[in-house]
Amino acid sequence: MFPLHAKYGTKHLDFGTLVTSSQTAQPPQVEWSSLPIEPDKKYSLILFSPDCTSCKLHWWVSNISPNDVTNPSDDVTVLPYVPAVPLKGTGVYRYVLVLLEQALTSLFVVILIGYLSYLV
Repeated sequence: MFPLHAKYGTKHLDFGTLVTSSQTAQPPQVEWSSLPIEPDKKYSLILFSPDCTSCKLHWWVSNISPNDVTNPSDDVTVLPYVPAVPLKGTGVYRYVLVLLEQALTSLFVVILIGYLSYLV
């Protein structure tokens, strides 16, 4: 597991950090450290909510190169960013941001799309 550093604007995110819907209007800025640099490796970044019933998947970017983390040039946006907007009166929702190492560049994405489509 790689340590992720994420923030919305100037607000750094950590486990249990509360943010408002207006703070999540734009995608979070994400960086990771201690990443073993191997030029042939690709990664996927996924943001999802285990609590939301209408929109579980909020963002998915694949084919991120470890050499181009903060400004990816050959990444593939599988799902454009969907801001966190819980339904009024439903309480606090959790959002999870994960970084996955891709085993294969294109086959991995196809399999994961099918699996996540099944979950939603």
